[in-house]
Amino acid sequence: MKVFVLSKEGKPLMPTTPRRARVWLKAKRARIVRQDPFTIRLRFATQEHVQPAKVGVDTGSKDVGIAATTNGVWLPASAGKGACSVEGCSSCVFTEKPSGP
Repeated sequence: MKVFVLSKEGKPLMPTTPRRARVWLKAKRARIVRQDPFTIRLRFATQEHVQPAKVGVDTGSKDVGIAATTNGVWLPASAGKGACSVEGCSSCVFTEKPSGP
């Protein structure tokens, strides 16, 4: 699980771990912006480095599956019955086979 992060100016940054987010919130270095998806906004200046990411969408007959990859790490965003679970699927961008139904 990742926590979405906004810069002091409100620009999106790379997601962080829940532990780091808790430390920033406890030290008053960040504040909660949204509960769903959980997003924090930093109260300190930071460099705005972002990594390139790829998004994969599987439009199934009943559900839509969405995932993102960055630096070889698969970040599930949403998965339903129609989520892609086929290795080498040409319509999705996955580095690992998603687990689950």
